[in-house]
Amino acid sequence: MKLFFTLLAAASCLFGVTLRDLQQQPAAITYKDGLRLYVFPAAGDKPKPALLWLHGGGWTSGSAEAGFPHARYFASRGMVGISAEYRLAKPGGPFVSDAIADCKAALQYLGSHAKDLHIDPARITVAGDSAGAHLAAALADQAGALVLYNGIYDLTDTDRTKVTGSAEASKAVSPLFHIPARMPPAVLLHGWNDTSVSPDQSQRYAAATKSRLIMVENARHAFVLPGYTAPEHQVVDAIREGDHFLQSIGYLTGPATLETASPLPVSRPGSWMTRHEKILDRVKQGNVDVVFLGDSITQNYEKANPPDEDFKPTWDRFYGDRNAVNLGISGDTTEHLVWRIEHGELDGIKPKLAVILIGTNDLGHGVPAEKTKAGIDEVVYLTHVKVPSAKILLLGILPSNKSEQRSADSAAVNTYLAAKYAASSFVTFTDIGDIFRKNGKLDDGLFYDPRLKTPAGALHPDTKGQRMMAETIEPLACKLLNDCKPR
Repeated sequence: MKLFFTLLAAASCLFGVTLRDLQQQPAAITYKDGLRLYVFPAAGDKPKPALLWLHGGGWTSGSAEAGFPHARYFASRGMVGISAEYRLAKPGGPFVSDAIADCKAALQYLGSHAKDLHIDPARITVAGDSAGAHLAAALADQAGALVLYNGIYDLTDTDRTKVTGSAEASKAVSPLFHIPARMPPAVLLHGWNDTSVSPDQSQRYAAATKSRLIMVENARHAFVLPGYTAPEHQVVDAIREGDHFLQSIGYLTGPATLETASPLPVSRPGSWMTRHEKILDRVKQGNVDVVFLGDSITQNYEKANPPDEDFKPTWDRFYGDRNAVNLGISGDTTEHLVWRIEHGELDGIKPKLAVILIGTNDLGHGVPAEKTKAGIDEVVYLTHVKVPSAKILLLGILPSNKSEQRSADSAAVNTYLAAKYAASSFVTFTDIGDIFRKNGKLDDGLFYDPRLKTPAGALHPDTKGQRMMAETIEPLACKLLNDCKPR
């Protein structure tokens, strides 16, 4: 059967793409008993390498959609990207052996339909994470290459009979004990901080198969999946490692094109690092119910410089009895705040509320609105990963009169955030910008910048403006904290 696909004309020559950029929709093909392959074709009719992604989920859950970002990316690089469904294990069956049979059938289908799919059947890479990496390794005798993330290769290490059916079956479906005589080229990646699947699994399998092993620092389980346990840059790095491996064996040409949508996390020297270390010392003391994450506008709460910068009374009034900690650092962009979160500022605490105000410095440094949106999303995501029990109160970027473009970008970011988190179960977004406007125009009198010795455009709320800000968010904050009372 001849298959026809709608292709992006420039799919084979994308440069500097992000996972957000890749929106290609797959063709769904039934390969066995209602099970489907989701195919993302690459440009051109000539036979080309393919990548078959097998999803994780402990063999009992998960879906093929988890592999769509990976299949899309490798399709943009010139491979045919595929993500497969397979039967999920249940008590009494199906078992893991049935999932393996399905994945073998999927691979065989690709081989027998290679001409229609424009696939080179001799160059099919099988890839996956966790249980998906196990299933991929179980196909080692048929695959052209393997890309394996945090996989399980010995199912006898603990009692897995609920998914295998018996102790004997656990060994029978363990790739570690069934290494083919012709082992295909393979690369394994595993996170040192993986508490779901021991790194020993990958270390043993890599040693037994003489495959390349990459141990990833500060990575937890499933670090290759977008929006799961890892920050975006770690996900991108993991996918790029797969790309580099496929280049090394001749399946891909040219450099990897995947980039992060959000700014990369970076630190700053000098007093910034001193401030970061001071925050770490406070966090280690515990007793933290509220955290404020942000830049100078947040750090300003510590100032007591009347008349224009007397913010500490406002902090004491609204947050003094709430075990609140100020994590603001002047000049920070999203990339700096992401670095700080990744380096301990939310570790070991369980706050009830996290208030986030960040992004204005990104725009001030010329970062495009789209990348600023992604940066704020990354801050929100990492905050939720680090302190999952906390409610997040996300504030929109405050208005300024730095430039018309900056104001337009701020509005665009806030509109995006309002839509993005409208239905969130853990994020409450609010844009309080109107309190700084009078008759539709920015009220410069609520900012101290114009009254500095060297006047500047309005950006930082003054004593009154900061108090108004705290008063405005209080009804939301106390509701999220369940501690409403007159203040």
